[in-house]
Amino acid sequence: QKEVTDSVKTPDNSTQKEGADGVDTTVIDLKKLLMGGIDNRSNLFSVNLVQSTAYYSQEQVNNAIAIHSFLSSKGWTDNAIAGLLGNIVSESAIIPDKWEVGGGGGYGLVQWTPANKLIQWCNSQGMDWHTINAQCARINYELQNGIQFYPSRAYGINGKSYISSSLSPYTMGLIFLANYERPYDSNQPNRGNQAQYWYDYFNGDNESQASQGTQESGTYTFSQATNIRTSPSLSGQIVGRYSAGDSVSYNSKVQADGYTWLQYTTASGRSCYVAVLDSGSASQTSQGTQESGTYTFSQATNIRTSPSLSGQIVGRYSAGDSVSYNSKVQADGYTWLQYTTASGRSCYVAVL
Repeated sequence: QKEVTDSVKTPDNSTQKEGADGVDTTVIDLKKLLMGGIDNRSNLFSVNLVQSTAYYSQEQVNNAIAIHSFLSSKGWTDNAIAGLLGNIVSESAIIPDKWEVGGGGGYGLVQWTPANKLIQWCNSQGMDWHTINAQCARINYELQNGIQFYPSRAYGINGKSYISSSLSPYTMGLIFLANYERPYDSNQPNRGNQAQYWYDYFNGDNESQASQGTQESGTYTFSQATNIRTSPSLSGQIVGRYSAGDSVSYNSKVQADGYTWLQYTTASGRSCYVAVLDSGSASQTSQGTQESGTYTFSQATNIRTSPSLSGQIVGRYSAGDSVSYNSKVQADGYTWLQYTTASGRSCYVAVL
């Protein structure tokens, strides 16, 4: 059974409490959240706003499409573009005109530091350094000319080889992290997961289309304590909590992760999400049957750590691969096959 052992890491958060939806929650001052005060606290939104691969805003999707279009025209493989996007998500949330949160001088899609690395080059080329095309042109120039992207001890690959590589999107995300970004904390497997998401998006993996939204506004009163999250997913970052009796004015509804989510915007312009839990089904997200067998995949399918589209992606089966499963689970709109790896870890794949 397939397994990637280094991509599932659970932090030990000893200060957490149990939330209404059965997921640990760190209690944060709700007033500070609504007034936008959390924006200056631990880069909470700047880094974690889009860590879940279950949801991206339309602006982010449009920007990703523009990046893909530009770099495809320069000969980049989808794998290379996905690896770059997996890092851009963490660096700038796919927003080109973004300065580093908390200072430090970083700017743009990949947070050039100092920003003059980008600005002076764009000016010399007659380009607007605020734009996606100009920033993608700079990235392409850097990799084509041995600038910023250097072979590392972990991955002995240069920029030109990266551009034409067909290594897995997950691996490409980690290569770009190690050879280009080179952060102090190099243990960031989620960049590989984010890269896999965008590869699937551009190659028609229908499992990746995880949420659908409707423009429906109103006011909702909570019947029980409910967590506030940065994305419509049970794996979304928890940034606060409503108590029973509290009310919220919401802008839209999103169907994702087996729930209806209410979306609203804080005073600082950040989107937040709360799940509608009135049915009391917060803990009834999946039903399993003990039914074993062998399944052959007809298309590429992600391997996850839970039977949910927001579950951590730890690998992938290709079309024609087979798996021996122990049970079936109905959850998140799919039938999931559960199997146990040699190390004892449970993994899940959706029947697509």
